[in-house]
Amino acid sequence: MGISDYGLNGGRTYSYSAIAFYSQTTFTSLSIGKSSIPSLDGKMAVQLNVIEQGVAEERSLGTYWTQDLMNISQSSGSFALQIEDNIWNNMGANRMGYDYFTNLYGKCVSGGTPGDGNSGQFYYCYGALVSGMTLPFTVELEMYTGTCTASLCGSSHVGDSYVAFWYRIYHGSTLRSQGWYDLVAFHSQVKGDPHYVVAYRANAFGTDFDAETVLTGAGGGASVVINSVSASMFLSYKPNAGSKNFYYVPHAYSAGSETAEAVYGVVVRQSIVHFHATASHGTDSDVQLW
Repeated sequence: MGISDYGLNGGRTYSYSAIAFYSQTTFTSLSIGKSSIPSLDGKMAVQLNVIEQGVAEERSLGTYWTQDLMNISQSSGSFALQIEDNIWNNMGANRMGYDYFTNLYGKCVSGGTPGDGNSGQFYYCYGALVSGMTLPFTVELEMYTGTCTASLCGSSHVGDSYVAFWYRIYHGSTLRSQGWYDLVAFHSQVKGDPHYVVAYRANAFGTDFDAETVLTGAGGGASVVINSVSASMFLSYKPNAGSKNFYYVPHAYSAGSETAEAVYGVVVRQSIVHFHATASHGTDSDVQLW
């Protein structure tokens, strides 16, 4: 449950591309309950999910599902937050091999598998852990894509397609942790055009070309019951490198479709603040927010 832009407004469709997506979620109350995976009781996540096209790896242009997410675990009234990113290549014939360069910032612990169960390569990286958090707290997530320069990726990666991941955590108004924590460059032997896509059509994996920031289970396809919650959130994008600003997604629905994880006991509604949404305890019916 959250904010998802499918490129759909009522019966009318639209599409756009972007080089970055940014989301913010502020929790003023939260009680995390039982999970469908018992070891994940008391755990959930905030995910930022976007589909990326035009990524040059070797001599092919690939389509990837990229995730920037904040894992949240609760022990009584205290919370621990850990940032994580994922790149899934299960979007068609051009699947991620091993010709890419990960963790170029050296600020996270990375890994992956040659097959993620969907015939594609799966990459992940765990970043900073912030513990001892109490309410209220804010999670900000951003993913940015483009073509490497020497100053960003190093001289050996000039021209490579890249994806970069960022986060910020506030406890109330106090900044607890932030930064660009992971940079992944692909060995590009052809010119790429890496960009995120929102469009009302299915991708090769059968999910949607949507952009979403959603409350979910903690991983592994888990569903979690949320006993109580009060949160506000928004989702925005930067259309191109020349743009100085982020813009709110133009239309949104209350449920995402990219991830296998889910929450129960949460309803998302349009906020009185334009292009913002609120999450509270209840049952959601996947409605258009604006």
